[in-house]
Amino acid sequence: MKKKLVLSILLTFLISGCQYLRASFTSRSMWTDDELYSSVMYEVNVRQFTPEGTFNAFSEHLPRLADLGVNILWFMPIHPISLQKRKGSLGSYYAVKDYYDVNPEFGSKQDFKNLVNKAHDMGFKVVIDWVANHTGWDNQWIVDNPEWYTQDFGKIIHPEGTDWTDVADLNFNNNDLRKEMTNAMKYWVQEFDIDGFRADVAGQVPTSFWESARREIEKVKPVFMLAESEGNMRLLDFAFDTNYQFRFYGVLKDVANNKRRPSEIMVALNNMKANYKGGIFPFVYTTNHDENSWDDALPNIFKDATKAMNVLIFTIPAMPLIYNGQEINSDRSLRFFEKDLIEWDNPENNEYHLFYKQLISLKRNNPALWHDSMNNLVSISASNDVLIYSLAKDNNVVTVMINLSAQSQVVKPNLVGSFKDYFANTDVNLTNQDELVLPAKEYKVFINQ
Repeated sequence: MKKKLVLSILLTFLISGCQYLRASFTSRSMWTDDELYSSVMYEVNVRQFTPEGTFNAFSEHLPRLADLGVNILWFMPIHPISLQKRKGSLGSYYAVKDYYDVNPEFGSKQDFKNLVNKAHDMGFKVVIDWVANHTGWDNQWIVDNPEWYTQDFGKIIHPEGTDWTDVADLNFNNNDLRKEMTNAMKYWVQEFDIDGFRADVAGQVPTSFWESARREIEKVKPVFMLAESEGNMRLLDFAFDTNYQFRFYGVLKDVANNKRRPSEIMVALNNMKANYKGGIFPFVYTTNHDENSWDDALPNIFKDATKAMNVLIFTIPAMPLIYNGQEINSDRSLRFFEKDLIEWDNPENNEYHLFYKQLISLKRNNPALWHDSMNNLVSISASNDVLIYSLAKDNNVVTVMINLSAQSQVVKPNLVGSFKDYFANTDVNLTNQDELVLPAKEYKVFINQ
């Protein structure tokens, strides 16, 4: 009995300690709570964004993105790309030659600094992709510090279990490597005033490194941290604010392609609700650079459920992502190692630009949809392949209905009172006897008045 009591006290102490350390990051956040928890991220593939493929050319799109409503810009790796063992003619962004420089294809360091300053002036935060797990084969570290790399019988190897032959695996058992990697991350915060990092394959790098790196970086200023990882929730104890939802994406994709029932989305949401507490939140998407290049473009995967699934990810307590081209429903699967331009055509007036603008406005203006707490999600149900859920915070209540079946369904909202039908932009009075017909792959969002 005494042993159980001691274990219980220790567990309570550890949990309290984690909550305290997490609170220390949150309280020093670079944003107010309102800004952080209503934020929407936009991923930028500089190479494919414009014919020039430069920082300067991209900066001309900032007014359009401000109009769209996104407030975090995530840039895929901006560093020079290794030539040795390069894949394709241009290589992978993730084969870093020099952590302290920018890819000359994109412009100069001053060009990037100007872009960050302009973005800040317009209200954006800037996050850069950080590749800590491996480097390119002609990174100077291989020459100067081969002991920083994973070796097999004295030979540096690429990451085991992958086909990433264009990169060399780093060994984080080496403390000098940890210090230099931290210094490199700090450099971009100190010299360029960036606001955080998206950490590539974060789970393949020791959690202890990320924790110590964030503590050091935040001596300069508070930063935002996104982990490309899902399984290791300890990453979110101190080092990261949010992490990827690979499995949730898989569920959405399978439901859209009739391989799973919508009720599995309900199960996934309940699992998220159980796992995310104390200021951390999930990061959700229907596409990103990996899914687009290695799987297919968004509309080719989600087909007639494209809008419905995006209504879903924008109306749950999670940070949503828009990958460049998504806002025009581009059907291009962009080549990863070559130039492959996004075909922008009057994007401001594109139906999907206006759709995502509506979604972002919906999220921003309704605290019930913010990702400050999964407990905002107060009810979830699925019947006849119609997903219905409600979110509430203070006096703000939002009810979402999404028909994910292949035919129209009669839905009983079970709402009483005066509501705004958000997408119809009309006011309605509902009783608990009312029914509505929801066409296949259509949706309704009601906001209490």
